[in-house]
Amino acid sequence: MSKRFAITAAAIAASLSLNSCLVKYRSHPSLPIGAASPSKAYAKLYYHVDDQTREPAALALVNAIRNKSPFQETEAVNAPPAQGLFVDVSIKRVAEGRTAKKYKALSYLTLTAIPSWSGRGGSDLLYEVYVDGRKMKNFDYQVRRKKVTWIVLLPFSWMNLLWHTEADAFDATMLQFFDDADPLFRTATPSAP
Repeated sequence: MSKRFAITAAAIAASLSLNSCLVKYRSHPSLPIGAASPSKAYAKLYYHVDDQTREPAALALVNAIRNKSPFQETEAVNAPPAQGLFVDVSIKRVAEGRTAKKYKALSYLTLTAIPSWSGRGGSDLLYEVYVDGRKMKNFDYQVRRKKVTWIVLLPFSWMNLLWHTEADAFDATMLQFFDDADPLFRTATPSAP
């Protein structure tokens, strides 16, 4: 019985200490997250979202294309079609710095009694726009994450519920992309009927 209790107590302590962090995303576009969809001014968009990851953040991009784009119809494809407008979205993960990784390892070894922090990790999103199979323009966006892990912060971890998630930040980049690329869309696609 005492061995089972010790294992359970260790599992609970590890879970609590690993969740004793505050995470905030920054450097994403400042558009209001969860904004209303624009009018469906254009006919059809073909798209491809980097399928190396199917995390909630990447799924937020797909949902934003389907539900918040200015296109009446969207279709997922793997390559630019011979005719039409195509957007290829690539997600590149940006690792934390070496020093941050060392502090994080040390922090986890001590069940976060020693704090760790990072401000450089995140993602770079590249939107490549093709018209009739020809690459026309790139749009780059950065999403950065600030993270602090320390057992003392455990009572404040509820604050993470108030801050934007990575999926929210990815959604904001998609909305910003639609806004930034609108002049290109106007010249490259027929209007919706």
